[in-house]
Amino acid sequence: MYSTLNQGYVMLAAFWGGMALGLAYDIFRAAGKAVKAGKVLNIVMDALFWLAATGGVLALIYYANDGEPRAYIFAGMAGGALLYFIGPSVLIRMGIARLAGHFSKIAQKAAGRRTSGKQKEGNFQADVE
Repeated sequence: MYSTLNQGYVMLAAFWGGMALGLAYDIFRAAGKAVKAGKVLNIVMDALFWLAATGGVLALIYYANDGEPRAYIFAGMAGGALLYFIGPSVLIRMGIARLAGHFSKIAQKAAGRRTSGKQKEGNFQADVE
């Protein structure tokens, strides 16, 4: 029989797990935009994300609550993801867009290409706005 003493810990772990899933989603989304993924590659990347996310959720339930799924775990994960997408997600996406722009400039210099005028940072910025 389980006590209610560890429910706060489990809820907090689920909350942080939801935020981590939101961050992973932003990283996968940025990677897809960086490689200009077509439909097939986009489907493959989505499948990989959901496989990783499912594994993460199952691992969280196993380690935080001895493998017993409870409604408050899923509520905590949803709350963490929601808070992530309301708050730091925009800043994270802006940072990823800047990094991608810098890496693009470095790659172009390494390849010996020259660009004229202002460098576009790709489709990342449109997703942020």
